[in-house]
Amino acid sequence: MATAALLSLIITVALDITEANFDIIWNVPTFMCSGSFGLNLTKDLLKYNILVNNKESFVGDKIAVIYDYKMGIYPKIDSKDGDINGGIPRLDRLEKHLKIAKMNVSQLISNPDFSGLGVIDWEAWRPSWDYLWGPLKIYQNRTIKLIEKDNPSSSDRDIESAAKDLWEETAKQWMLRTLQLAKRLRPKGRWCYYHFPDCYNYYGKDHPSQYFCSDRTSSINDRLSWMWDESTALCPSIYLHEEQFEYNKSQQVWYTFGRLAEAVRVSRPQTKIYPYMNYLVHKSRVFVSK
Repeated sequence: MATAALLSLIITVALDITEANFDIIWNVPTFMCSGSFGLNLTKDLLKYNILVNNKESFVGDKIAVIYDYKMGIYPKIDSKDGDINGGIPRLDRLEKHLKIAKMNVSQLISNPDFSGLGVIDWEAWRPSWDYLWGPLKIYQNRTIKLIEKDNPSSSDRDIESAAKDLWEETAKQWMLRTLQLAKRLRPKGRWCYYHFPDCYNYYGKDHPSQYFCSDRTSSINDRLSWMWDESTALCPSIYLHEEQFEYNKSQQVWYTFGRLAEAVRVSRPQTKIYPYMNYLVHKSRVFVSK
């Protein structure tokens, strides 16, 4: 679930590693624990120079995460509920989305001088056609059907090519204009999409280079230059999943380095990088050790 995905720490990576300084932002809604059990986690967090929202809120002055269901009319296909907001992104619904998203952002982040990190968490689909695999292939199939309906005599190859173009342009407009809206409303904040860029480097073995982004992945990420140009932050994930705990320590380091290296590669000179890391093994209750 997306609502659990960001219960984590965020580390700001200094692009000049010789400075060896970074920030840690607490992105866990511990206000529930503090309120129920009389804890004062803020005091402990500040002791270790960890940045934390006022009252340990999930949306606050240091960081504000906005999930898809809280921002506009984000379209997606749910395995249980079916089509939500039309299922797939369409340009004829974008203006309505932006109108509603404007109200949402203004309400969620009420301070017009917000200067923290704004994270848009859209995970139901990806803007790159080639990465709509597994459960996400349904977005390819639905887009192909749209093209087939208007071009019944076209070849399968031409239909898929047109579907790819339609998907990537529509997804781009939805993500780009939503990001531009957030920046316009809260211009002092730093804005990113969670989990971008990705590296898909899950299958390395016994050499560091096997954990770098493949040339194909880097090429596809290069086609998202509009996102890197517009983002004022990058928020890749360096979560360790259960399969990464089959790696030895060196492999875990290589895996993490590969993902960070891709973020540094696509980043623009003034863009800060905020990798998401979790103190739990992803989707489990097992704590990550040192």
